[in-house]
Amino acid sequence: MLLFYWIYPGLFKPNLDQLRNPKTTPMTTSIKTHLLNTLYILIGLTLLVMLVPANTYRWDLTENNAYELSEFSQHIATSIDDMVQIHLYFSSRFPSHLHLVKDHVLSVLDTYRQLNPNYIQIKELDPDENPALAHTAATMGLPKFQVKVNTPDRSTMMSGMAGIIIYYQDQQHIIPMILHSDNLEFKLSIGIHQLIQKTPTKIGLISPSISQTKQHYQVFLKQLQERYDVQSSLADTPIDPSLKSLLILHPKQLSENQLNNIDQYLHNGGQVVLLNDSIEIHGNHATPIKSGLEPLLKNIGIQIQPELIIGDLAGLAPFYNQVEQLNTPSPLWPVIKRGFMRTDHPITNEIPQLTLPYVSPYQYTPRYPLRHTILVNSSPQSALLSAPYNLDPQHTHLITSPQQYPLIGLWTGRFPSLFNPEQLATKKGTLSVIGTSLVAQDISIKFHPNNLSFMLNLMDYLNLGSQDILPKAVTQHRPLPPLSPQTKRQLQWGITFLSPGLILIIGLLIYIKRKNQI
Repeated sequence: MLLFYWIYPGLFKPNLDQLRNPKTTPMTTSIKTHLLNTLYILIGLTLLVMLVPANTYRWDLTENNAYELSEFSQHIATSIDDMVQIHLYFSSRFPSHLHLVKDHVLSVLDTYRQLNPNYIQIKELDPDENPALAHTAATMGLPKFQVKVNTPDRSTMMSGMAGIIIYYQDQQHIIPMILHSDNLEFKLSIGIHQLIQKTPTKIGLISPSISQTKQHYQVFLKQLQERYDVQSSLADTPIDPSLKSLLILHPKQLSENQLNNIDQYLHNGGQVVLLNDSIEIHGNHATPIKSGLEPLLKNIGIQIQPELIIGDLAGLAPFYNQVEQLNTPSPLWPVIKRGFMRTDHPITNEIPQLTLPYVSPYQYTPRYPLRHTILVNSSPQSALLSAPYNLDPQHTHLITSPQQYPLIGLWTGRFPSLFNPEQLATKKGTLSVIGTSLVAQDISIKFHPNNLSFMLNLMDYLNLGSQDILPKAVTQHRPLPPLSPQTKRQLQWGITFLSPGLILIIGLLIYIKRKNQI
């Protein structure tokens, strides 16, 4: 009303000529003119509201470019040539801080839609309002989970859904839990890529015995084969350079020819995931073994230690006696909590904990300009078990001189060649080293399913070209100092009274101006 009073004073204040001589200028003419002007403005605003959503461009002015997609994600979104529907299921009963997460998720989804509006549709659904919808989502694999709600007098648990289902043709991809927006772009782009890819990505698998590998790694291999074209090899011949990555499981005494083929693949920009064992298990005892990859790793500056980690938090492990299988906690199956993992990396960001059976730590002495990332560390209260190895769960392992050790590492860069040291690498490769192969075996995944999630995250990260998608908000440096409580209160009071104060001042100025004109 104040705005109209300012723009169209004739609607509220008669003209001086009308007061002196009402017959000269009919007041109704002035009112009609102002009404027509108002009608034109309303029509213009209506057209603007209709046209703007279909023709928008958003400048990302956030400190960390939270809404700017990577080149990989932009390529994925623009390459879609058939309808992709992204349904966000979010319970309206969730507390307000999760609704802020929902708003950010919707903004990121809208960024994808704007890149390809003809083939990307976004829909927001509330499972609390429609039980049938919630049941359908649950049958497709979207779980309900509980969140803690704090009130002034008590704390309660509230259940609901917060996840995404991506539909493409007759396929679906589930993102089950969204409690924060970290790595959301990574999850979305990976999911869409897996659905729309025309031909599966080829990866290689090297193991000493293909038949035993299929027997002991059934769950992991089944998941890999659903995602990729897995080609088994013994590395006796040069490795196909078109393989996106190479997975080496439990290598034992590799020949020099095999070592050379692996070396050349990594040197030429390949990506290698090594699950290396330092021991061969025989019941409750073990003997040390060599993989044959020691010279290659040493040339890079990596040494996998022969000792095993003794953890302060024991994971459940199966043991066999002459009668039955016993499941009992073992400190040689150390549980690694989230706090000892790289929480700002897509591979480990969503993993609550890992259990690494009979894992050996590694040492790294940089020799070349490679980027080294420690994905998983042991607890600072860990110790080392040297040979002879006693794996008996009833045996008490004393932890003396506790220390933290790196367990899973990731290296990226131009790797040197062991056999051709003067030959310079022209492409960047990637190497990940894990000091145990049991992390991916069925016997481990059965009791610790997070191990499977970790391994799949690692393989997806390497094989789907998504290494440039890293969480932005977590790693961003904030140049502004935090505000003190007093400054926050001053800003709150200032913002609260600023708008009413400005309106009051403007109104008084207009009133004084009108009064002086009469």
